[in-house]
Amino acid sequence: LEKHAVYELSEPYVYQDNDGTFRLRATVRNTGNMGGAADDAIKVSFVGPYAINLGYSAEEQNLGSISLDSIPMYTETVTGTGDEEVLTVTGQTEIDGALTVPTEAFEEFGYIDAFAEPVDKDGNALGYGEDVRMMASKPFDIKLNGAELPEEINLNLGETLELNVTGKPAAMNEALQSSFAADDSEIALVDGNTLIANAAGETTLHGIVNPYSMELQDIKVTVSESTSQGITVTYDSETGVARVESEEAVESADLIFAEYDSEGRLVSAEVKNVAVEAKGAARTNYTVKSKDNTLRVMLWDSLNGMKPLEFTYKTAEGGE
Repeated sequence: LEKHAVYELSEPYVYQDNDGTFRLRATVRNTGNMGGAADDAIKVSFVGPYAINLGYSAEEQNLGSISLDSIPMYTETVTGTGDEEVLTVTGQTEIDGALTVPTEAFEEFGYIDAFAEPVDKDGNALGYGEDVRMMASKPFDIKLNGAELPEEINLNLGETLELNVTGKPAAMNEALQSSFAADDSEIALVDGNTLIANAAGETTLHGIVNPYSMELQDIKVTVSESTSQGITVTYDSETGVARVESEEAVESADLIFAEYDSEGRLVSAEVKNVAVEAKGAARTNYTVKSKDNTLRVMLWDSLNGMKPLEFTYKTAEGGE
């Protein structure tokens, strides 16, 4: 007989870690007639009729592989006698690896069916696979103000920043509640969901998403002395035209329009990149989704930097 490793999976299941990442955990035993190779792995694939009907490519159906790292053949060895017997097992290991999950499928079906199969480096099966079903027990794809969680937030003295957290699936947003706290409240204070820059300096912002007890990554907060940049943003809700004027040149900035419902939940956000010449102006368009919503306008250096630029905001009628 050809010699090769044969793997058996015991009780494979998918769970979410504290960051919301989906992970596969299982016990793997090599019952073959040869030790495993370093490239052997457990491959996890998105399966089911909806995976095919929704047009997922073969690459998109590949949710990831977890290395088995040269598992030897399974053996059981008993040493000692009577009450001093000791059972030693080799050729068995516990795997726990991260997966890449097509999260939009949760919005459609509420769960994802997958198939975990032992394979060699060429994709040939090395034993029987097992079906696993993954369901969201906590939110994932967490966003802050509609963007990826930043490593750093930069504010000028006296500025504020709303801390609005959203995630997927959408159904979990109904119960999602986020709370933040800064190490040094004299530099940056969190009041409700508003971050307030109190004094120049640096501190660290900690966040948690409840009722899931999910800790967010720490964010460095830097508060600088406020300096006027001579920028004015004027918005006309009737025509949907926003005008950005600046005394100094602005090579690139993100003008953010965010709408909130009567309960303070973010319901729409759009980002418009603008560039303004010195003593010049730039125009962009934004259509208000509902006149019942509250519109907030922000001007950041970028979504990644999340550094607000100081500006004066006016309506077309002249109000601030």
